[in-house]
Amino acid sequence: MLFIVAVAARLLYLKLASDHLGFEQFATCAFDTSCYRGIGDHILSPHDRGGYLLLRFGPGYGLILAGIKFLFGPNLIWPMLFSILMGGLAPVFVYLLAYELFKSRPVALLAGGFSAVSLTSVALSCHILTDQPFFTLHAAALVAFVHGYLTGRLRWYVLAGLVASYAVYLRPSGQIWVAVFVLLALILPLPKDFRSRPHFIRRAGITGLIMLVMVLGWSVRNYAVHDLFVFGTHGVLTVRSRLAASVAEKTRNENKRVTDYSKAWEQEDGELSENYVAAYGKAKDRIVNEFRDHPWVMVERYLHFTKENMIVGNYFPGWQVPQMRRFMDRLNHIMHWFNYVLMVLTLAGLLVMIRKRQKAAALILGLTYVSFSILLGLTFWQGSRIHYPAEMAWSVIIAYLAVITFDLLKVNWVAWRTKKLA
Repeated sequence: MLFIVAVAARLLYLKLASDHLGFEQFATCAFDTSCYRGIGDHILSPHDRGGYLLLRFGPGYGLILAGIKFLFGPNLIWPMLFSILMGGLAPVFVYLLAYELFKSRPVALLAGGFSAVSLTSVALSCHILTDQPFFTLHAAALVAFVHGYLTGRLRWYVLAGLVASYAVYLRPSGQIWVAVFVLLALILPLPKDFRSRPHFIRRAGITGLIMLVMVLGWSVRNYAVHDLFVFGTHGVLTVRSRLAASVAEKTRNENKRVTDYSKAWEQEDGELSENYVAAYGKAKDRIVNEFRDHPWVMVERYLHFTKENMIVGNYFPGWQVPQMRRFMDRLNHIMHWFNYVLMVLTLAGLLVMIRKRQKAAALILGLTYVSFSILLGLTFWQGSRIHYPAEMAWSVIIAYLAVITFDLLKVNWVAWRTKKLA
């Protein structure tokens, strides 16, 4: 049912947006779409720009697009339908994650329901972007890891490592999960099926180890091809053009905006020229220099953008679907303030889990939420999509808190009624 509702919502959004913008314009309206399509085309038939795109973004999504184009042809409806399929599977994996952690059907249904009707997810599922596949694959990896934790079976940890690794190949920022899965192996409560902590680490650590091997493998490829031992350059280039440029705007009396510094640095570093490999080192130097000269300004900017990305609204539906514009304007105004409440409720839910002796669930969901939040301050101007992956954690946390609260109110109501009738 969750899958059907989710797919129906996304197909409706696709129709409304296509009717307004035209399908071709809608399918290619996101800037990054052309980059991913370029990687896919390069895999099928190498071209000059392909080396730059592969080094910057990695091969994951390009491989998917290349496979779809090879099997079904160049019509953009096919990668769009793949993204919608990923959007339909997302609430299913969120449901499974919640059920694995709490064995509660109400919690699982509510969490999956949040994901099924999430307007951020609905909009992102209708674009040729990495956001939705990354979310879905990572939620699937978490389900496999938790099932391995509960059953002690090695194959689930292996599956989690393989799926999470491909999620990293889709979006290099997922590299942080190498550390997260290793940390979980070190700090999760020892399951009953394991005789000692080292025994558990040898099993659960397989997930992080597989991811590390996959990350290092692509880094070695980049070293062999470009003499640059790095998984991808996108992160550093983005931090230079966003966070570091914002520091320059704040500290230099040059009457320039972030965009002015971004465009100038991109050109000076040769990012889009034949010297794109060297641009990585130049961008890294700019970030280091801005931090060295203005450390507290950079920290302030990072914290500011982290907060902004946690409360920012979803701007896709407002301009892609005119029928939703007035509704989205009102909703975004409400969500700007409600997202503060959401953060508080997320923290409260984690504290309730700890008090209810659900420490494993609190650690898994808490680290998921933090890992998808800690990078928020490095970029901006992209709306709610930046914090979207954290939804797989907070949807479960809020669902758990809601069900626990409802059960508590129900017990108190029954007790009050029984006392009154007596």
